[in-house]
Amino acid sequence: MANQLAYRPETPPHPDRLWLWEKHVYLDEFRRSWLPIVIKFKDDEDMLLELLDSENV
Repeated sequence: MANQLAYRPETPPHPDRLWLWEKHVYLDEFRRSWLPIVIKFKDDEDMLLELLDSENV
């Protein structure tokens, strides 16, 4: 088993598109998993997306 993630210079750090895969899980065009993080400040909500490490899933 590899100890380090593979280096992929052709893979951009941020996706162009996301598709809903499961509830609260999105996939990008490179089949990387993203999780939404909702932050609420004084009744205003903002959502961030966090990339899942595929080695730990």
